[in-house]
Amino acid sequence: MKKFLTLFFSVMLISMAFAGTGAGTTGAPFLKIPVGAKAGALGEAIVAAPLGGEAVYWNLGSLAFQKGIHFNASYQVWIADISSQFVGLSYNLGDMGTLGLGFVNLGSGEIDKTTILNPDGTDLGTFTATDMAVTLGYGKKLGDNLGIGIGAKYVSQKIDTESATAFTADLGIRYKVMDNLCIGVSAQNLFGQIGFTEKFNLPTMVKAGVAFKPMNNLLVLAAGDYNLDSGIKFGGGLQYTLMEMVALRLGYGGGQDNNNIEGFTAGFGVNFKMVNVDFSYALSNEDAFKDIMKFSLGLQF
Repeated sequence: MKKFLTLFFSVMLISMAFAGTGAGTTGAPFLKIPVGAKAGALGEAIVAAPLGGEAVYWNLGSLAFQKGIHFNASYQVWIADISSQFVGLSYNLGDMGTLGLGFVNLGSGEIDKTTILNPDGTDLGTFTATDMAVTLGYGKKLGDNLGIGIGAKYVSQKIDTESATAFTADLGIRYKVMDNLCIGVSAQNLFGQIGFTEKFNLPTMVKAGVAFKPMNNLLVLAAGDYNLDSGIKFGGGLQYTLMEMVALRLGYGGGQDNNNIEGFTAGFGVNFKMVNVDFSYALSNEDAFKDIMKFSLGLQF
């Protein structure tokens, strides 16, 4: 286990050393948009929490602790006709580990074409812009308490007839310190460049957090993220479960890179045996985004 942890953090540090620094120096910024209503309600501090299909995005190490089949889909409206979607699926193979597949999409509606001579775009037609990432992940336990995960990611961006692609990788670990205390670390977009006319490094991100259950129906979360493009953010959250059916959530997020969220977040989840529905609400620190709401649907078999 010590050898693996040494290798994990060595790869992470080397990737950070070769990545670009400073705001605006990375490409494919949509990769920084967090997914899922559960995360949205808990201050985006769920890297150490038990996860379903969204583990493919948040922490591939969490895949190692899953059983059966997990599915998660989420939807979020951003600004104008731009929306983001996520779909995650995981399948446990018993002692062989767990496979995961994740799909992230950010798309616009039709946008009027314009020119310098025709800024109103009359009779010039329309175009669309689409960003997409697909991750194939694998997680496995090393012993009873340590879960590791690795993923290969394909990234694509398209504006009108122009397109760009890249490949990268993610790593994740989740460790059970005690039955009621876990820590998680995730490193995302470790290498790769993307761009239409000029190439930029993908946004390398490192997330670390803790999950603590002081009582069976109370979950306490705290996490910090470091983004080489735009700095540090932090978050925390509380989840209180009623009758093992309704989860009430409250969180807080802030820092330099706060994904347009700074302040309190809230939400709830309802679990119907194999089906769970989640909702989150957060105030944006950007006037253009107004309030941010996310919806998620989860299935477990």
